[in-house]
Amino acid sequence: MILSWLTSTGNNIVDKTKNPFLGTFTLVWLARNWELVFALFNFDKSFTLEKKIEFLSERIQYETFWTEVGRNVFWTFIVLILTYLLINIARAISNLFEKRLTPIIYKLTDYNSLVPKSEYQGALTRMNDLQERLDKAIQKKVKLQGERDKLEEEVNQLRIDLIDLNPESPDENVRKMIDAISKKDRSEKLEEPIIPELEDPEEETEEEFFRRIVNENSYKKLDIFCAKIFNGEFINRVNYKNLIEEFTYNDYILLDEVKGDERKFMFTEEGEDFVNTYLRKK
Repeated sequence: MILSWLTSTGNNIVDKTKNPFLGTFTLVWLARNWELVFALFNFDKSFTLEKKIEFLSERIQYETFWTEVGRNVFWTFIVLILTYLLINIARAISNLFEKRLTPIIYKLTDYNSLVPKSEYQGALTRMNDLQERLDKAIQKKVKLQGERDKLEEEVNQLRIDLIDLNPESPDENVRKMIDAISKKDRSEKLEEPIIPELEDPEEETEEEFFRRIVNENSYKKLDIFCAKIFNGEFINRVNYKNLIEEFTYNDYILLDEVKGDERKFMFTEEGEDFVNTYLRKK
């Protein structure tokens, strides 16, 4: 019982000391009455108990007690306001460096560790497009499977109905119908319809891709772009933004080196095959 009371009392004292106002008020009172606190622990040996009580009575008088409390409360609020003001100023400085200046420094010193927002949005858009096409393909597959199951049930039911017409000696027409159905079932086995690859419904061929980028840019610009890559020259990412995005999306080029807004790329095997087929032959 006593142990639980002591524990509860200790926890209560700890909670009170964590209170910002009470903690600050205590510090303010100690700062404004440090002489009294110092004297409590450093009385001269010649001081008797009566003199100590008299000394404390002079320091703590009822008439001035509430006035002193009011002053301490006033200074406590001042200290709290200044403290939280300084904390928020420090937080603002920290956020300024972390959110504004640090990305700029990274961009200047280590560009590869940061991805431009436009490239991120482009990748996100392509990912969402692929996810949507995947969902559509799954829905088509489920629908086709349902239709296949329905057809299988109809065929089986038809076979049963034909046999029930004359189970012992079906006439020639019935036997032919049963044999035809069985033969077709064995040869085709109601094969599951082949679902095309995700890229097939909308994927363009290399030739269509070549014609589109020529229409969007021009043959001359495309030729210069590919020649710069073959020669190991830097390419301005702003001037050739569309071609860089298209060739990167199709895995025709890989980033090799970065210098400010300039980029150096190298062709993949697929990229070299594409250029040899549609550019170098001309």
